[in-house]
Amino acid sequence: MDRAEATLSHDNDNYGGTFQAVALQHYLQQQGHEAVLLNAGHVKAVPWLRSWKELFNHPVRKIQENRRHNTFVPFWEKYYAFDPEGHRSFEEFPAGVKDYDAVICGSDQVWHPQYLSQSAARNFFMLNFGDDNLRRIAYAASLGSDAFPEEALEEIKACLQRFTAI
Repeated sequence: MDRAEATLSHDNDNYGGTFQAVALQHYLQQQGHEAVLLNAGHVKAVPWLRSWKELFNHPVRKIQENRRHNTFVPFWEKYYAFDPEGHRSFEEFPAGVKDYDAVICGSDQVWHPQYLSQSAARNFFMLNFGDDNLRRIAYAASLGSDAFPEEALEEIKACLQRFTAI
């Protein structure tokens, strides 16, 4: 049995991406793979107010964002099989991935320039970790934009060349 994993975008409060991740994980499990979701984000409920400054800057938006995030938490807890290593920051993420046979990233806007602008996040979303034998697969990956950070283009190109399938 191969160990496979699907990646989930940081704080993925997106209905389409959430359902696609669950469907992919379920499919891989039905095919006999051990599929876990890696997450470099938060999957626990967050307080509606994290700081007073946050409230004064954008009060309605912050309350709506927290409320939306918190509606996803019970679904994630019920349907996702998360990596037993737990949730990590982007910087902590690469530890432990050497045990996997394949990693899969996707889907909607997983390669958005917003996600690729910071090096640690870029490594997560572009599957730029593990050894050269690790199979890297992009499943229904999309960009969401046509403008990428100039300083990251060469690194993004090198990451794409490491993929087994896109």
